[in-house]
Amino acid sequence: MARHFPRRIASSALTLGMLAGAATFTAAPADAATASSPSPSSSSASDSGPAPICWSSPKICVPQTWYVPDSVVSNDDILQLLPTITEANNSTASTQLSQTVTVSGQLTLGLSGSISVSPAALLGSLTSLTPSGQIQVSGSVAVQGTVQVPAGDLGYLKFGIIYEQVTGTAYSRDIFGVVTSATETATVPIGFGYVASIAPITDSGSTTSSTAVVTSK
Repeated sequence: MARHFPRRIASSALTLGMLAGAATFTAAPADAATASSPSPSSSSASDSGPAPICWSSPKICVPQTWYVPDSVVSNDDILQLLPTITEANNSTASTQLSQTVTVSGQLTLGLSGSISVSPAALLGSLTSLTPSGQIQVSGSVAVQGTVQVPAGDLGYLKFGIIYEQVTGTAYSRDIFGVVTSATETATVPIGFGYVASIAPITDSGSTTSSTAVVTSK
C-alpha cells in the first residue's frame, strides 16, 4: 500500500496543474469598447464632438453625428401659412392694421444637408445662439397681428411659424472612425406668430421696416 501512495499524489498534482493552466487560459479578458476624450493638443473642429467609442481590434467605432453652429444668419423668417393681409393708409394720420386669424401648420428642426443629427442633440448644440428654439412647432392656434401704419404707407401682416436659421458644420464619424464634415444650415422653429411690415404706397416693393412677433410656442 505504501508503494502506491506517491503515485496518487503525483497524479493529483498533475491534474491540478492541468486545471490551473486551463483556468488561467479561459480567464483572459476579452477586448472591450473604450471611450477616449479628444487630445487636448488637437485644434481640429471635429474634436468638439462626442468622444469616440471604438473597439481596438478590429478597429470598429459606434457611428456618431454632431453639429457645431457658427452664427445666426436669419432671425425673422416666417413659414407663411396664410395669404398676406394688406392695408393702405391714405389718410393724414397714422392708423393701425389689426387682424386675428387661425394658423395651422408644422415646422420641425432640421439641417439642410446630407448629414443628419438627432433633434435633441441638434437643439442642444444651438441653445447658445437660439435659446428660444424648439424641436417642433405644430398645431392650430389663434394669432392676433397688428401693425402701425404711418400716413401714406402700406401695412402688411404675414401669419405662420417664425423660425431662425443658423449656419454651421455637421460632422459624421463612421464605423471605421473616419470623420467627414459638411457646411449645413439649421432651420430652428421658434413659435406661431406673424411678421408686420410697412412700405411706402408709392413704392410697395421697398419695405421700410419689418418685425417678427412670436405669439405662442
